[in-house]
Amino acid sequence: MKRLLLCISAGILAALLLIQVYSIFLSPEINFYKRAIDISSQYEKKLRSEKLNCYIIGGCSEIHASVSPEIMLKDIGVPAVCFATGAPFGIASNLAIALNHIQPGDSFVFSLIATDSKALPATANGTKLAFYLYGTKAFTIGGLPADFQSLKNLISSNAKSMLTFVVRYFTRGYSFIYSTQSTIHPDGWMEIHLKGMQGQTAGKAPASYQGLSKECIATLLMAKQKCQQLGADFIILLPASFVHPDYSIHYLLNALHITRLGIPVLKDERLGIIKDSQMLTDSPVHFNTQGTIENSRIIARSLKEKQYWNESELVNRLLQHGIKVEATQQSLIMP
Repeated sequence: MKRLLLCISAGILAALLLIQVYSIFLSPEINFYKRAIDISSQYEKKLRSEKLNCYIIGGCSEIHASVSPEIMLKDIGVPAVCFATGAPFGIASNLAIALNHIQPGDSFVFSLIATDSKALPATANGTKLAFYLYGTKAFTIGGLPADFQSLKNLISSNAKSMLTFVVRYFTRGYSFIYSTQSTIHPDGWMEIHLKGMQGQTAGKAPASYQGLSKECIATLLMAKQKCQQLGADFIILLPASFVHPDYSIHYLLNALHITRLGIPVLKDERLGIIKDSQMLTDSPVHFNTQGTIENSRIIARSLKEKQYWNESELVNRLLQHGIKVEATQQSLIMP
């Protein structure tokens, strides 16, 4: 019986070790973004060597695939570096990754595409990616919670991921689609070569505004505090995507909510709406080459000119949509 227990324990430890080896050396999704972060880090070194303070951009693929730092610098004169990854990693891990590149005098520009609690926690792969890149700094500087869930994420099983890897590799010739269907440029821009959005119709906006979740508010305030400690500004970017025009109300409400938290929101007259699907690739939030060029210029220009929404502007815009100030105030939580 004792020998059986030892064999079972040894088998479990061997399996856990195999899983970690897979995550570090074989997981196509993690390895893809590790490579992408490394490329962006090299671009950052180039800017730092010129003694430049940087705009560090964080977020998910809606910004990683839709912003070219080279265009921002060449066309508008804004030195930016993008350390965004993908939504499946969770907002917390994307914050942690970008925060580890902040230096005094920088501005941290975080693209916030989801405000509900489900999108916030770092997933198993997100925690592993941040930890493999920065070690304990993912928790100390990056702000990942050092709790049981994080430990569980680090040693969690990736059996499903390994199975997906094998099936995709032998049936489609790839194990992670963007490994073969995108290019990471020297400036960190992830250019996606897929198509699928041309001719599509934008979906309806949510019927009611849910507001920022309490978890989202806590996360944003944490990031704001981290930036203050690091000597950097913290700016929220609400990305534009191919959605119904009615969604602009939700965009304005989110902007008002975040502004009232004392966090500046980059002013974008598109109000979160992309009207032409021809500017996209495989997703309502992924721009093609021409869309990326235009999007990069718009964002860079707003950053350079420090164009941020103020509360009165947002209130007036909402009133134009028939949303009374009193109604919006009831849905906003003050820190």
